[in-house]
Amino acid sequence: MKEIWKQTWRDIRRQPLLSVLTIVGTAVSIALIMIMVMSLEALTADYGNEPNRSRSLYIGGITDNDDPYNMGYWGLGPTSIEAICSQPSDLIEHVAITPTFYNGNVNIIVGTKSPVKAKGKAVGDGYFNVYRFNFLAGRPFTHEEHVGCQSLAIISESLARKLFGSVEEAMGKEMNLYKSPFRVTGVVSDVSPLMSYAYGEVWLPANYSHEGDVNNPHLRGVGVGGFSDGIQGGGCLTLVAPHKSDLPKLKEEVRRRIRVMADMLKQDSVWLSEEHRWTPDFDKLQLVDVKTQEELSSMGELLVRTIYGVIFAVLLVVPAINLASMTQSRMRQRRAEISIRRAFGAKRRDILAQVFTESLFVTLLGGILGLLVAILLIALNGTGAMIAFDQAVIDESNTMVDMSLLLDPWVYLWTLIFCFVLNLLSSLLPAWRASRTDIVKSLK
Repeated sequence: MKEIWKQTWRDIRRQPLLSVLTIVGTAVSIALIMIMVMSLEALTADYGNEPNRSRSLYIGGITDNDDPYNMGYWGLGPTSIEAICSQPSDLIEHVAITPTFYNGNVNIIVGTKSPVKAKGKAVGDGYFNVYRFNFLAGRPFTHEEHVGCQSLAIISESLARKLFGSVEEAMGKEMNLYKSPFRVTGVVSDVSPLMSYAYGEVWLPANYSHEGDVNNPHLRGVGVGGFSDGIQGGGCLTLVAPHKSDLPKLKEEVRRRIRVMADMLKQDSVWLSEEHRWTPDFDKLQLVDVKTQEELSSMGELLVRTIYGVIFAVLLVVPAINLASMTQSRMRQRRAEISIRRAFGAKRRDILAQVFTESLFVTLLGGILGLLVAILLIALNGTGAMIAFDQAVIDESNTMVDMSLLLDPWVYLWTLIFCFVLNLLSSLLPAWRASRTDIVKSLK
């Protein structure tokens, strides 16, 4: 075996250019496969600020339309939220209320400085129990601060440095949103845009109740507190089940609770009053976008597959074809060498074993180099356009990815096997043909 490895190293050195190109081609294939797999995994895996994705149920809104996606729908109001969450259940471990409307750019002013644009969220009670944040200073909002809709704010590390110079200087300082002062009570590490429910740069305490708009002058008019007697409003729900297997039962339970709410409201004569902007058809009242993380990720699946298929073909299949061509070229140039070895008594299995070892050696070198390249690209944030082009590029924000997704040993192992098989097939067939070619013809 030692002699086989020595011979392999000599053969690689004998054709340095083709050998280097083969190793680099293998490395590029491995790096691209790992980044592509990671880009899909990053949207569904339990990690970072969203560690409960696999056992979460996301509820987007409520409507009485037969075709809500055609006619439109609104978020949840306090009446709907209370109907779903007020009763205890073994199927619900945590509840987070996230905004439907208040979930975009805000202008922040500090003193006489120019306004700074940032991503804002008006989050409800329980939000910081479901979504995890690394607090560099301060703390999450308390229950009382949520209920009272106090003029407080939690901001990201980058925003703290941009507005106040440092994390420490930001604590306790005031900044203006909607012409109202907010005091900074916490600073958290930056959140990746890949965390769609946790991502933001400034978080404000909101009360998604019937009194929410009254106590939230800075949010009045966006429906945080709800309208239509609280059936519709500005809220979404994230319900965390104890186990992933509980999600189908949880879906049935929340739909049942809304059905009970609708039957109770249907008997209330107040809905016959003309002062209400919307009198729902209670027989058709239904939740909209009741989905798990896997179901959310499958939305627009055909488009996503098409986009990634094109990227995969251009960035992976083309280099793989070139890699196979280079490997075959190397083997064609060695036909004379193989014939000489056959003339001196080398057996076909010895030649094929040599080719097998050489392919393994090249793949291992390329695998190590490919892993280093992938880590370097992620460390330099050079894959933001590939991983989250719809968020990172448009929002001009940093796309941070948990390195553990890249270093998944199974992904790396299967990628190595893929490249090894590719190298082996590209070299084994020419070597097998050369070993069976007439020795005299090969030497001419």
